[in-house]
Amino acid sequence: MDEGVIVRGIPQVQRNLAEFPRLLVMRCFGKALSRAAGVFEQELAARCPEAKDYAPSDDEYGPLLENLMSVVTIDTNGQGGRAQIGFGKKSMVALWIEYGHRIVTHAGRDTGKVAVANPFMRRAFAAAAERAVTVFVETVQEFLESDEIFAIAA
Repeated sequence: MDEGVIVRGIPQVQRNLAEFPRLLVMRCFGKALSRAAGVFEQELAARCPEAKDYAPSDDEYGPLLENLMSVVTIDTNGQGGRAQIGFGKKSMVALWIEYGHRIVTHAGRDTGKVAVANPFMRRAFAAAAERAVTVFVETVQEFLESDEIFAIAA
């Protein structure tokens, strides 16, 4: 009489496979998004104008580069994540430089002068986009090939 092969643990394997995408996001995407954001930050830092190029005095606006930052958040349901890269409290200054603006006095009077646009952020993001995606994918691949992957099944 042929008894065949008995396989146990199928429900646990199915549960682990169903849970894997969420766990991958929760354990890997933070690092992957941080590395990808770093690519954008490097490109922005290289293209960021100096204060003397956009402000009448350093005291008023300060160096934009000092405020370059990124924040990575992961969805609590493991549905994905977000990397936000910007200039924090100096965001408006960066936008004025990026898109140009009218020059007004502190009293709000128009001087008739215009600061021309310097789209350094758009150029930086365009230059770094493909490299950032590559870094993100490589980080996920490293995770999938590492021993950390086995901690998910535990």
